Amino acid sequence: MANRALLARITGRVIGVNFRSMMHRQATRLRLTGYVRAFPNRTLEVLAEGPEEALWEFLEFLKVGPPRAEVERIEYEWREYVGDRERFTIEYGE
Repeated sequence: MANRALLARITGRVIGVNFRSMMHRQATRLRLTGYVRAFPNRTLEVLAEGPEEALWEFLEFLKVGPPRAEVERIEYEWREYVGDRERFTIEYGE
C-alpha cells in the first residue's frame, strides 16, 4: 500500500488529558512519522505519514482520543507523502 500524509486539526477537550502522549504511542505502534502540536485555542494539529492503512487506523483513534478527551471537531485532509521525518514527535509551543 502506498505511503500518504494526513494533516488533522482536533478541537475540544484535547489538552491536559494525555491525548498527545497517547497519540505518540499510537503513531509509534503504527510506525508513522510526523508530529503533534498544541495551540492555545484548544486545538491539536497532527501531521502523520506512513502507509495509508495505518493512517486510517490512526484517524479512527484521533476521532475518539483517550478516555478523558472530548473531541468536538476534527478536520483532516490527505496530502502527498514527503518522508522528511524519522519518527513521530510531540512539539511544544506555537
